[in-house]
Order: sequence, then structure tokens, then C-alpha cells
Amino acid sequence: MLKAPQLDITTGEVYGDIFSVNESDSTGGEAGFIFNLPLIEDQLAIRTSLNVFDDPGFIDYGYVVKEGGVSLPDPDWANNSAINDNLKKVKDANGEQTTTARISVRWQPTDWLDSTLNYFYQKQDTKGRSIVHHNALNPNNGLNSVLDKYESAYRYEEPREKEDSLLSLEIKADLGFAELVSATGLSTFESDGQRDQTDLLIRLDYGYEEFPSFSAFTRELTDDEAFTQEIRLVSQNESALNWIVGGYYNKYESDASSREYTPHYDEFLGGSRPDDLEYYSISRSETTEQAIFGELGYAVNEKLNITFGARFYEYKVWAESDEDFP
Repeated sequence: MLKAPQLDITTGEVYGDIFSVNESDSTGGEAGFIFNLPLIEDQLAIRTSLNVFDDPGFIDYGYVVKEGGVSLPDPDWANNSAINDNLKKVKDANGEQTTTARISVRWQPTDWLDSTLNYFYQKQDTKGRSIVHHNALNPNNGLNSVLDKYESAYRYEEPREKEDSLLSLEIKADLGFAELVSATGLSTFESDGQRDQTDLLIRLDYGYEEFPSFSAFTRELTDDEAFTQEIRLVSQNESALNWIVGGYYNKYESDASSREYTPHYDEFLGGSRPDDLEYYSISRSETTEQAIFGELGYAVNEKLNITFGARFYEYKVWAESDEDFP
């Protein structure tokens, strides 16, 4: 839970450290600051923070093709020259750099009204997945003694970039007989990632393996957005009777695509596909939820409470998707 800005005190903190990871060739680090500043004493304050995290990674991709569709992903493993001509090793391929920032503004003009506006942002650049293939290869190919327990046999690097943002506003009003709370949020998510698909497609037995230089990778894009609003009124009297009434609304939209590339495979088949696209899929969806709710409670005595509640809602989902083999 995010800490709200403090209205009566100025504080600041700066921190950082450097660390090492077993099996990594590099060092990692983390640094950041937190700062709280009242702008109008007891009424208006701002709180900001920034964090930068650098994880060096420890998984090596040992068999990345130097040039997709040209380099042999399965060269003569008894010939070191053939291996070096076609494949390269990427050290610490699962590293990660993450930047997180937040700014909050709190406004409390009276003793009965309190509101906080928050903005949160995070960007994450991941070099690759933390999946290894130790003891997963055929011992007859001579690789078992080479592929260690912190190594992957992917033919392509697998970077992924992600961006998250959240803008929220919370308002609390003390009305005496009840507290009114309004919570509003708008969030976005974007990602752009790549995954190796070479061995997956070969296992499908579609004839890909007839192309000696066959390799494949997928690029995946995601773009999501969500808006949420909730408002509720909560009784705060000292009688045995208590109640809650409120409403809720949420709308979520998603747009995603997946593009699978097989470099130069079209040329091997005698076709012409300059973009190397072999498979393409798209999906879009929209989910809308709205509801009203209420609860009524009565304290019969210290040991017995009776509560009755109800929620009436409408939930709609719209989705479409398509795929093609260009």
C-alpha cells in the first residue's frame, strides 16, 4: 500500500547498494530516493520517490544463431569451427533493469475532507527468461557435458520491455452520519517481447526441419487500459444499526498481437516473403462491469450480529480474434 504524503513534516531519504549474483559476470545495483514536502502546512503536501534496480542476470544463452535463417542452429557438434561460425554465446541473458517512479499530492483543506492524487510509473527491460535446459538435451549430440545448469539452448535472445502506469484519485469526506469514499483509477500496460520458437515449430512436424538453417522467433505486443470507479457511503453512528451503500464501474480494454517469423524459410520453399512472417494472430477484448451494492447490519448484543447484503451487477464481455498463415 502506498504511503500517503505527510502534511506536517519534511523528510527525505537517499539510498543505494551494489551487489553480486552467483554465476553472474557482472555486478548489480539499486538506488533511489524518497522525499516528502508540505506545501501548505496541514493542508497540502507532496511525496515523490524514484527507484532504479539493475539485476545483472545469471543465465547464459549458449547457442544463439548469429544470423537467423543463415546460421545453422544444429551444426556439426564435433566441429568447433562449425559451432563458432554459426552460434554465439550471450552471457547473463536474463538480466533486468527496472525504473519505478511515483508522485503523490495530498490535499486536506478541512478536517472533514481528505483527498490524494497518485501517479505511479514503472518501466522494465528484461533481457531474457530464466529458463534453463540442463540435462534436457539428447546425450548423443555431445552437448550434455557442455550445457551447464545455468544455461539455456535458445536460438534467439528473448528481450521484453514493459511499461505500467497508474493514475488514481481517492477522496474521503466525513459527513457526520456517514463517510463518503470515492476511488478512481486509470491504468495502462504496454509490452513488447520476443521468444524463441525454433524447437517448438520443429516438433510440430510441419516439415520445417527440412530447411537446414531453420530457426524461428515470435514478437508479441500487448496494449491494455483499464478505468475503475467506486463510490460508497458507510455509516458511522454509534447505534446498533449500521449500513453501506455504493456503486462500482470497471472497463478493461485489451489489444494484443503475435507475429511469428521464420527467416529465409520462404526462400527455401521457393516463395517470396520479405518480412519472413510465418504466422500472425490478433486479439481484442473489452470487458465492462457495473454494480450497485448495499449491506445492512444490526448488533443484537455483544455476541450476535445480523447482516444482510445484496449486490446487483451487469457484466459484459466483447472479444474478437483472428489468425493467419501468410
